Amino acid sequence: MDTQIAFKINKDMKDLAMQKANAEGITLSVFLKLAVRSFVDGQLGLGVLNNSEVFNKKTQKELMEIDKDIKVSRNLSPSFSNVKDAVNYLKNAS
Repeated sequence: MDTQIAFKINKDMKDLAMQKANAEGITLSVFLKLAVRSFVDGQLGLGVLNNSEVFNKKTQKELMEIDKDIKVSRNLSPSFSNVKDAVNYLKNAS
């Protein structure tokens, strides 16, 4: 069963995408379906999650310490089931 996806996009961008798809001999709809299929199959990546940020040594060390703290549940605030408890915790944490 097929489903429909709706999203807003700038009209100029849509028109340019349609022109480019038509130049390739397909409709924009077919292109979008192919793009989604490629993304799901792992053939198309966005590079958003694979951040190649390089930190200096001081920042790397701090991040490693934070990671260790998280693994042993140290220096963490407790979890809250409602906003009121969280606000009370913050007010009394000083």
